Amino acid sequence: YKIQHVYLATDSDDKEELAYVDAMLQPARYKAPRAEGRDSDLRVQVDVANVEIAICASARFFLGTKTSSYTLAIIEERTAVFGHKPDSAVEMGNLGELPHAHDARMTTPRHEKTESETGGRPDPSPDHPVLPAESVTAVTARASAPPSPPERIEQLQRFLLFDVSAGEQLNKQRRALMFFLDLAMLTKRVLVLPRARLLARNKWGGHGPDETFVRWGELFNLSKLKAVHPVVELEDFVEQRGRVDLHLRNAQECSLELDQTFGFNGLRLFASRCECRRGFQHNVPAMRAETATAIAFSEVTNQLGPQRVAPLRPYVRFAQGVYDRAADFVAASFGDAPFVAVHWRRTDFLQVRRSQPGVLQSAQHLVEHVKRAMEKYKIQHVYLATDSDDKEELAYVDAMLQPARYKAPRAEGRDSDLRVQVDVANVEIAICASARFFLGTKTSSYTLAIIEERTAVFGHKPDSAVEMGNLGELPHAHDARMTTPRHEKTESETGGRPDPSPDHPVLPAESVTAVTARASAPPSPPERIEQLQRFLLFDVSAGEQLNKQRRALMFFLDLAMLTKRVLVLPRARLLARNKWGGHGPDETFVRWGELFNLSKLKAVHPVVELEDFVEQRGRVDLHLRNAQECSLELDQTFGFNGLRLFASRCECRRGFQHNVPAMRAETATAIAFSEVTNQLGPQRVAPLRPYVRFAQGVYDRAADFVAASFGDAPFVAVHWRRTDFLQVRRSQPGVLQSAQHLVEHVKRAMEKYKIQHVY
Repeated sequence: YKIQHVYLATDSDDKEELAYVDAMLQPARYKAPRAEGRDSDLRVQVDVANVEIAICASARFFLGTKTSSYTLAIIEERTAVFGHKPDSAVEMGNLGELPHAHDARMTTPRHEKTESETGGRPDPSPDHPVLPAESVTAVTARASAPPSPPERIEQLQRFLLFDVSAGEQLNKQRRALMFFLDLAMLTKRVLVLPRARLLARNKWGGHGPDETFVRWGELFNLSKLKAVHPVVELEDFVEQRGRVDLHLRNAQECSLELDQTFGFNGLRLFASRCECRRGFQHNVPAMRAETATAIAFSEVTNQLGPQRVAPLRPYVRFAQGVYDRAADFVAASFGDAPFVAVHWRRTDFLQVRRSQPGVLQSAQHLVEHVKRAMEKYKIQHVYLATDSDDKEELAYVDAMLQPARYKAPRAEGRDSDLRVQVDVANVEIAICASARFFLGTKTSSYTLAIIEERTAVFGHKPDSAVEMGNLGELPHAHDARMTTPRHEKTESETGGRPDPSPDHPVLPAESVTAVTARASAPPSPPERIEQLQRFLLFDVSAGEQLNKQRRALMFFLDLAMLTKRVLVLPRARLLARNKWGGHGPDETFVRWGELFNLSKLKAVHPVVELEDFVEQRGRVDLHLRNAQECSLELDQTFGFNGLRLFASRCECRRGFQHNVPAMRAETATAIAFSEVTNQLGPQRVAPLRPYVRFAQGVYDRAADFVAASFGDAPFVAVHWRRTDFLQVRRSQPGVLQSAQHLVEHVKRAMEKYKIQHVY
């Protein structure tokens, strides 16, 4: 890599080894003055280890020790915090025969590894170099204030554009946006937001050919969206860049003779290349490999499934004015009283859905559904959102339910009228989303938008909303014109649930938790979790060093997100190293926030430090011991992270932390797991790791050292694990590197990347 400098991080205390490495590489090494007292000395050791991680993470290229969690921490830091490519770091393997003579004491035996041992890669040797084939992109060695993940993506200046097929209404445009938002995240591209296409409704309830475009930010909250991923509006993109590099047409019939000037979201754009690659947006590896700076997909209808939508939907919300108008209406209509909201779809559905069972609800069926909900949940008020223009139907519903309805004054001019229609539709979504209970129309994307808004923005439980099905024979006589035929659905049609009927009510069995009807300024997802005041505590098994404590934290951070609990951060356990390189029984505890950046962590999920939790609550509700041998006779006062805590209940439920549905159903307010060693896999770690980073002082000290040692010159960093590994890893091929093997690895890297310095 044509690099001339080396940085060395090692625990080796072998003077002969170190003298050889120093003579051959002249590596830089970081040292801090020794503090007075055992606890202070431990703290300095931890600080040095963390600064060395940051130094190695900022290097142009990194060589690590196999099976070492410290090397793993460096590699994660490189990609998650410093933005290096994965191929800018390797774990050292066996070199085979070195190209020059060497002392037998300084050689590890060659071992021909199988593909299963090498992950399918050939064993490193002179014929198969240990370094990746591709050159590593230059990354600055400065460690201070590394950019956030969205900032790094924005710096890359790679763009993803999309335009939804004409005729798709606004809720489907929003669902397409979430598909491409997910794709932009996966491919690390800035998402270019198309203008929202407003469609005029015709007399049959469908949409005509007339359309008006407005900027996305006029209808939706861009600041919330930018908090999760970098975005730019289409008109700003066109003004700044003027063209796209690759236009991909996604239509059913696509001619290869595509014009370089093409219609896109009501504008004319120019593309350097135009191609037909139907379905290319589903090929994430190919999308990542595509070198075009700006890729535009036209005529798309893609939507994400519910599981992929769930984490994105809280950030794709309306402009604040929509929630304010909804809140004003709710306050004026219902005060603080709860209400049932209903979306009753008619007009075009009377034709296009007439053969689909359970979709169309007659006026009397509608009233029956609503009255059951009102009776079950002791609610007296109703809100009705409907497109019905049948005066007889509406008169019957008004007489039976006296529902409130939202109306806005009609604007002058076609475009203004369209904008008012859209605003009314969005306000009605917010009103229905704020209701205590909601009844929707099957197969309606508008009902789906309301249900998503309820859970993602207003924090309702999923079972506080249902789609209306067939009621069967109603318990009173009714006009035949106002009845839909009964249809006995199979389990496959009802998702395994019995068909709604008087014996099987349409409402869920469980009562719905009360949620305020006020719609204004709905809290963010972390704020909603914090309001629930449900907690998750964990304590890592004694003897696990700091990097493994951090990996356990990411496991329980992921679990806290899945179960909507505030994560209680244990104190970091600092362990004294013994003369063999392992850790002795002595330990010191410091608050997590002394070593790691809490503001970054709180940006993604609510957390509280253990000492603050104990001071505020004083106890846990359920203590679950996770040890190999666990007696059911557990004391209610127990040791936890160096403290004594009290638990209302103590149980043995080994592996309960892996049962997410059971964890969600557990009613205990504060659950504590002790003696855990859990870790997440790399794919689950990747989105969390950017938020689990050191305190800023670590990066500042690393930056000062790098600047003093190398200036702006690139350097290779190496983690060379020795001491206890000389015993515990001696039978594992490729782990232990002799001093000469180490030097050979480093020199190859320096030569390949034209680097002259080593850490």
